[in-house]
Amino acid sequence: MAGEGRYLLGSTDNILREQSTGAINKAADDSIELGPRTIKDDPSMEGTSYHRIKTAVGCCACTKTNRNKLWFQIILFSLVLLFDVADVFSDWSLFCDVIKIKRGLVFGPPETRIIYALLCFSVLGTITFSVEIVNVWLEIFYHQPIIDPELASLCTIWIEDVPQIFINIFIALCREYAISYYQVVKAVVIILGSLARVLMALVRFVDRQQDDETEDKPPKTGLRHLTYRVLIILGLLLLFFSSITLCFLTLFEHTPNGYIKFGTPKGLYHGKYDSEKFFNNVSIYLNLPILEFDNTTDNSNINWIRLTSIYDIKERNSDTVKLSYDSSTKTKFVLWHSGLTNQSILEARECFHFNSKNKTLLKGPNDCENFLRKESTNSVIIQFILIPEKIPQLAFGDIHYNIRFRDQDGCHNMTIQAVSDISHRINGGYYHPVIHYYRSYFNVSGTNHLVWESATNPRFYHQKTDLIDITSVWKTGFAFCESTGSLAPHKDSSIGVNCI
Repeated sequence: MAGEGRYLLGSTDNILREQSTGAINKAADDSIELGPRTIKDDPSMEGTSYHRIKTAVGCCACTKTNRNKLWFQIILFSLVLLFDVADVFSDWSLFCDVIKIKRGLVFGPPETRIIYALLCFSVLGTITFSVEIVNVWLEIFYHQPIIDPELASLCTIWIEDVPQIFINIFIALCREYAISYYQVVKAVVIILGSLARVLMALVRFVDRQQDDETEDKPPKTGLRHLTYRVLIILGLLLLFFSSITLCFLTLFEHTPNGYIKFGTPKGLYHGKYDSEKFFNNVSIYLNLPILEFDNTTDNSNINWIRLTSIYDIKERNSDTVKLSYDSSTKTKFVLWHSGLTNQSILEARECFHFNSKNKTLLKGPNDCENFLRKESTNSVIIQFILIPEKIPQLAFGDIHYNIRFRDQDGCHNMTIQAVSDISHRINGGYYHPVIHYYRSYFNVSGTNHLVWESATNPRFYHQKTDLIDITSVWKTGFAFCESTGSLAPHKDSSIGVNCI
């Protein structure tokens, strides 16, 4: 991160200059001859402050020789610049990934306040980057920084780096990750890199404190720099432990039964998401006003028919479901579904008699295709298509649909638009069709359009006894956060529907 790189690299020139100059002056006063890397010591000096810094002088003499050379200054500046550019690129890369996320299956964009916070600290990071680069340039090439280098490092770490990694952790708490071997290696490198920066900073801290002791500095100045250095070390330690936390959230899973397990890598570079825990027994369900026995306002007890499963759409990339009924009495219904071998041909899967007076359903004839052959019919046709996965926009992809109504006047749009939120079923004095994701209980068949309690006794699905709302199923991340994904497929009027 920028502050860490600045602290570890940016002040090297000052340290070397102060140590070398102080030691050389001391050597001149004591008539000691200095070579490029050695000091001829007088035994009488052992135990003095000079004796304690002679090793530093020996190590820094070469740097003293080269520090005013252009090639050395360019290398030093390039290292700092590389560190800072990488940090700024990382900040903006995360922000760009987050704003690209679309609302689809399971996942959607994070809260608006998180996006604004990322933007705010990315801008702050860019500003501190610009100031630091100018400051480093003046320090290395002209030895006259406009801001105390340690103060600049302190501000960068606590104003930009720490908030950024906290936001990363907050996002990671609610996300799922496709673990790959590349991610495992990357996590290990991040942790080791953070640890190395902390250790290097501690060494610099000790060196600078010893260096301050050899100089005649006012007490207030020494205390101020000591405060800077302590806060920098604390900031680096916080970043180190935050990096460990972030890697832990990325590589480990918190199972619904309370266990924590390591996410097994499922690829070299691109991992594979665990779709089973989100899509097992999850299907698309439809409620239509004509399928209600009465005009109930109790949304928890309305009638649902199962259209198709998410697995079916993912496997076939598209699917078509049609509900036909006699237009005169609205008591005979047939459910058609795309053929298993030929999707362009619809097959009559289930048929039933609808008795609103007794609030019951009766099984239709075995030959469902001819159940309505002699009847004038209306049909509701729904076409589904799969939107493929795309990282980071759609981690699990998405499902879009279009719905059309066919009667004696032809094929046209539904007069009353379908909604995805059951709380909007009754709106503006009208009963709206509702399309929604649900998971069926494991003791309820999730393969038929109706619940068949016996070979001749079908019934509708009901939320109280058969279905689990998708908001209770799609709990995401280590913290089991509320899903930000869609509650139902997205309506897309551009999808063609074959009104057959």
